[in-house]
Amino acid sequence: MLTENKKAIPIAIFVGTYLPYSETFIYDQLQHQKRYKGSVLACERSSFVDRFPYDQLVILNESQKSQYVKTGISHTFNRVFREYKPALIHAHFGTNGVFATPFSKKFDCPLVTTFHGYDVAALLPKNRFTRSYRRYKRLAPSFFKQARLCLATSQELADILINDIHVPAKKIEVYRLGIRAFND
Repeated sequence: MLTENKKAIPIAIFVGTYLPYSETFIYDQLQHQKRYKGSVLACERSSFVDRFPYDQLVILNESQKSQYVKTGISHTFNRVFREYKPALIHAHFGTNGVFATPFSKKFDCPLVTTFHGYDVAALLPKNRFTRSYRRYKRLAPSFFKQARLCLATSQELADILINDIHVPAKKIEVYRLGIRAFND
């Protein structure tokens, strides 16, 4: 199932769907890591999964997905943690950070989550009646308590997390995605 690169530090990467075209930055990250080797844990596969091949990919089947979404429990993901022994969990989007929280607690593994935008807006008081994020909002306080670090992709998102959602500032860092410019 999973291969091990003895030189790279193992991490678990939580994503919801592997991999829609709108999230190809995740694939780029996976392909360019040198120090870390990520095992991707996904709830479901996109129709584009074959365009983004990755050797350490675990996607739940329909019955596993149903149990996982309802309860947050996945025997498959538990097995990955026992076998792969990740040193860190990195969740893309706060919604996946909530799903990663029980694994962080159970396996005493630091949790880092990158917030990209909609996941911050979903937690704002003006969106309190949005049904699709009800579970996310309910579990967010436990998630923020467990999270070691929350990476905001902009200063504006960082400010909202701190000022409006009341995440401790010491847990927030701005981490802009994109291509670093180099001078010739």
